[in-house]
Amino acid sequence: MTDTPEQRLKRVCATALDRYARVMEEDYPGAVRLTVKTYDGFQALAVPDGDGVRIIVSSGVVDAVKMSWQGIIAEQHTAKDGHRVNAGDIDQAIDASLEFLILHELHHHYLEHFKLSGPSGIAETSLHAGFGLTSRDDPEPSGMDHLSAEQRRLYRRCMELQADHDAMEVLFDAWSLEGWDVLRFYAAAVFVVMVLIEREEQCSKDQSNHPKATTRMFQMLGFLARLWVPFTQHSGITPSQTDLAAYHREVIVPALADARLIADIVNPRQADRAFGTIDDFLADLDRIQDLQSLDLSELETPGAHEYAELSPINAEVITLLNPDKFF
Repeated sequence: MTDTPEQRLKRVCATALDRYARVMEEDYPGAVRLTVKTYDGFQALAVPDGDGVRIIVSSGVVDAVKMSWQGIIAEQHTAKDGHRVNAGDIDQAIDASLEFLILHELHHHYLEHFKLSGPSGIAETSLHAGFGLTSRDDPEPSGMDHLSAEQRRLYRRCMELQADHDAMEVLFDAWSLEGWDVLRFYAAAVFVVMVLIEREEQCSKDQSNHPKATTRMFQMLGFLARLWVPFTQHSGITPSQTDLAAYHREVIVPALADARLIADIVNPRQADRAFGTIDDFLADLDRIQDLQSLDLSELETPGAHEYAELSPINAEVITLLNPDKFF
């Protein structure tokens, strides 16, 4: 593909808005303005902009996603178990990862996160001097000024999970008995972005404002594993146990293996990453359905543990935003 990074991002942004309109059956509620800056680093942020949102992305984001997918396709043969990701066309995979990033930024605005972040918006990594309109460390007034630095970090991590969730709701769309290979493809595309953000934050002196990639992956696979629930609520049709078993076998299990492979190739420096087995993951997914009586020591996977720890904080964040956007 011969698109420049700016052309590619503008095309993908248009695709993301079209997908939003198709899935949500309404246009995105606000003006969307995309600014692409020529910079080699991985920089992406969303800031309030009049009647909508401005998404600012560096050309380096496109380069990082492209190099990651090239590395995954080229190096996956080294996997000891012979596992392969479900992505044959690199350009489609790159576009899918970028589309998730755009949807994620859109949902920071949709979920009214700027009420808490203030006019400086929300950045996905530490900002290079002069890149954004402001730095996240600038003394801009925000709805979190009264919080401690640690509380602000926890609030931001919850907002990242919230934006992930709603972006996935648009990207994955509704559950059905068809298109399971597409769901797995998009799951891989999403996780590439999550790992890249984690990798960039590891290179920064700032403390992380994002959950661990394994935590974001836990939420993503949990979302996929229960994608049939809203389908049943809307249609009144419950998938058979045979269909659900096949769905887990063909989507959830290989998607977890995809995540391991992607993490090992894109960010091998994260040596202490622990995903847990598929049995551990599924058991933890069942356990967190009842968070009020959950004993955190029962959880087997680090992703589930952080997700559960953030749950009461997430409830606080929702009360400060617009609860109607979440339920």
